[in-house]
Amino acid sequence: MLVRTVSTGMFVTLNLLDSSQGTIYDTASQVSVQVSFRLHFLREPVQQLFLQPGQINQLDCIYDKTLQGPTHSWYRNDSRVDEEYIQDFPNGTLRFKIGEAASTSASQREHFEGKYRCCISDASQTVCSSESTVLFPTLSPAEVIPSRTNGVLGETLRLFCDVQGNPEPGVTWYQDQDLLQADDERVIILPNKVIQISSVEAADAGEYICAAENIAGSVVSQGTIIGVNEHPVSSLDARSDILNVTDTDVVGGIGEDVLLECLVRKNSNVEILWTKGTEDVPGGRGVRLGKGNLLIKNASVSDNGTYVCTSIDSNSLITKKLHVRLTIEAPPTFVKVPEDTMEKAEGVTVAFKCTAEGVPTPNVVWYRDGKRLRLGGRFSQKFSSWLWVYNLNPTDTGLYQCFASNHLGGIYLTSF
Repeated sequence: MLVRTVSTGMFVTLNLLDSSQGTIYDTASQVSVQVSFRLHFLREPVQQLFLQPGQINQLDCIYDKTLQGPTHSWYRNDSRVDEEYIQDFPNGTLRFKIGEAASTSASQREHFEGKYRCCISDASQTVCSSESTVLFPTLSPAEVIPSRTNGVLGETLRLFCDVQGNPEPGVTWYQDQDLLQADDERVIILPNKVIQISSVEAADAGEYICAAENIAGSVVSQGTIIGVNEHPVSSLDARSDILNVTDTDVVGGIGEDVLLECLVRKNSNVEILWTKGTEDVPGGRGVRLGKGNLLIKNASVSDNGTYVCTSIDSNSLITKKLHVRLTIEAPPTFVKVPEDTMEKAEGVTVAFKCTAEGVPTPNVVWYRDGKRLRLGGRFSQKFSSWLWVYNLNPTDTGLYQCFASNHLGGIYLTSF
């Protein structure tokens, strides 16, 4: 969507401009107005960059240099970058001077992490790229939860590797220093850093550790000693068939395989049903893992909602329900954009209708000629994203950009 504000004294007209043309016409007076060709990016910065010591860390801002006189500028958190820490090359590349030290200090995070944006300008226009989030990778210590427990012969055992990192670390499990292998029947390694062992055997006793790794490095948990008790299953009949003790919230991304965990006693004589709201899970949307877990493959926003895992005994009586709230996050998309052409009399109010959807709800900000627009006075933002300009006058001519972003990414719309 590309429009230009043209003042003729009587009207301020917003006209569609084809980027292959250099002339537009005011429909009110048929006066030809010469404008420059549209600035545009050939390659914008990546949406997210993890800085790694000892590596070449850079963002690229590639634009058409055949146009007359374009230049570029880099901004961090809406302020010009500090070249003491960052090298800005004439070709648009921005390189980070982070050194060789393996550890990351608080000072480095303060100087380098943030939201970066590249803006290109000529004599009449400035246009900015979408934001790039720059971070140092992180990885916390790992811990197996519970730290010590006993399984029961014939029952189900669950272990969780508590570790956080950005990007998300991969996890592997070991029993008595041997790599733990899943068999899809009794030992299930789930994608949420969990292992489930059903029909526990004496051979399942031992020391369990989890190892986690991402580009920040690797960590290994301390060992968790698991014992196995002999316990008659008949004495456990009064216990719940679903072992999860609380309702849970699960967050995933579009296109991911997302696990809804429902831990069921292997020897319990119950049927497990999954419903979404008050209806059965739609056919093809869920795959069973083990006796009770539900895997949502290639998840989408339409999968969001509350799922219920219900155990039903041989007498068709409900013994327990577990609620799992699923949220599939999505990057922003525009669902409403400004009209191609608007004609408004000078002095009236004009609204730029820019609406974006996403999960979580995107934050929308407006820029004019490469600078964030200060709201107040004749400029206000309503309905979370629409830009309203009051008492329209010729000085409002410029290039406007609507940026919508959440933690998954950002998009923008340009109008001028």
